[in-house]
Amino acid sequence: MFGQGQHFSTYAREKHQYSIDRYTKEGERLLTVMETQLSQTEYLAGEYSIADIACFPWIRVHKMANLSLEGKPNVQNWYGKIRNRTAVDRGLNVLREVLTGVPDTDHAHDIMFGQSQFKHR
Repeated sequence: MFGQGQHFSTYAREKHQYSIDRYTKEGERLLTVMETQLSQTEYLAGEYSIADIACFPWIRVHKMANLSLEGKPNVQNWYGKIRNRTAVDRGLNVLREVLTGVPDTDHAHDIMFGQSQFKHR
């Protein structure tokens, strides 16, 4: 849901309000589910697990998905704990080396979201 929210809010050249609203609302619902869970446990599945590893990258891009962590202190605390792990920091440093940001040319946009991504090489 966060990926779709990120796409329609950040990457899509034509802003489609229904899509933005749909994925923003669903992202907000999922953040509320996480907030509730994290009010009872330190990590999503009780102890640090693949659930945390899988969810962290999506929460990391919450602003690009038109979402906020404001009013969700347990999610904010969880995010900080995950973000401060040494292995996570190393992984994010690798990502920074190759991150290209929002495609700002027609060619880059086509490669990421257009027909070029489906062509056989």
